[in-house]
Amino acid sequence: MKEARLITKVLFLNVTTQGHVNPSLGLVNERSTCGVEVVYFSSEEFREKIEESGASYRPYQYDLTLFKNGFNVLLDHGLDLIQDILQQMEDETFDYVIHSIAMPFSKQIAEYLMLPAVSMLAAIKKQWMPFRNMRNKINTGPFFAALYLLF
Repeated sequence: MKEARLITKVLFLNVTTQGHVNPSLGLVNERSTCGVEVVYFSSEEFREKIEESGASYRPYQYDLTLFKNGFNVLLDHGLDLIQDILQQMEDETFDYVIHSIAMPFSKQIAEYLMLPAVSMLAAIKKQWMPFRNMRNKINTGPFFAALYLLF
């Protein structure tokens, strides 16, 4: 008879670029600090940062760096990628999936596993600072008001 798991375990699927991984590490650290076991798929380039944030690192089978033919890899090897992810987690049980909206197939993997999924869009605050300065220069409709409130 299997023992009951008391620790929540999350599968984290993200795009392998600085602009997606780095902003997600705060969320990973927060989940880990709260006692959640995080398994994070990425490229070797980010392994150290991911592990320092408290997650277990898992490699993607292919280099998915979008700026180095990542789109072509996804198109040519999408099914292989999905099968590899599923094989790497074959003997594990997860409670939910956190995935980047930019990571193809992640929502489908969550659906296949019949797990709830949280879609994430990572952004670094500095990248959005120009919106703060725009508030006095343009007619602030609801869209810009919402952006200003967020940052």
